[in-house]
Amino acid sequence: MGGRGKLTVKRSWMFLIMVILFCVGCSDMSETGQPTISMKTDSEYEDTFKDLNLGVVFDFDFYLPHADKRWVNLWVERYNDGKKDS
Repeated sequence: MGGRGKLTVKRSWMFLIMVILFCVGCSDMSETGQPTISMKTDSEYEDTFKDLNLGVVFDFDFYLPHADKRWVNLWVERYNDGKKDS
């Protein structure tokens, strides 16, 4: 498979992941007791970082029912122009 084919496969996987995240993000799961992560709107942290030119901060609400009885692994990856930043 040439370089162009690999790029198409990567884009297909990225598109599929984005669709899944969009569907999960738009669903109302807060009443079912399922864990959720949602982006905060009008975050004071984001405004402060922007005002002080400290960089970009993404502020999220993390809901985890029965957090004292569960374990969660969470990681964040950043991609720039389709390539993973390290």
